[in-house]
Amino acid sequence: MSLKRFDTTSGQFEQIRAPRSVPSGQYSFKNLGIDGEYRAVAEFQGETGLSAIESLNPGTNTRDIVIEGITTVEGGITSSDVTLSDTEPTPGSAVTVTVTATPESESAGFSFSHEFNQSVASISDITTKLAGSSVDPITEAASQNRVTVTLLRGDVTAGEPITIEYTITTAETDGNQ
Repeated sequence: MSLKRFDTTSGQFEQIRAPRSVPSGQYSFKNLGIDGEYRAVAEFQGETGLSAIESLNPGTNTRDIVIEGITTVEGGITSSDVTLSDTEPTPGSAVTVTVTATPESESAGFSFSHEFNQSVASISDITTKLAGSSVDPITEAASQNRVTVTLLRGDVTAGEPITIEYTITTAETDGNQ
């Protein structure tokens, strides 16, 4: 992940923050001027994606980056495959989420996203098992009220059940009110 800013003198985007490895899929850049045009650039598996940021508002600004050429499959997921330890958590409380799914294909890997009614402050204690064996996810990201867990294609076998368990902590204030 790197950040570039448009330099009006050169007429080019110049890197202002060095590339960094971001295993969680999230990164934050602090102390940016709101005047100026930026490009947030992400690379994964040899592919690149970017987010054009023409202006920033004071405070927190959130952008998503889509990397074309990286495909994942959401196979065999229905709402009955997701269990929550608390279906109506209070702000600031912990909720354990258990997902069981069976991918239909192993050629593209596996990605699971779950959206919550409340904002997610953090994600922790993630365990991922494929056919009973532990597998490290490539991405575990919490963004506002969504959590995404991604496994690479070499970690996925078609027809083998995947179990993902993690704990989220809801934000102290509900961002949906």
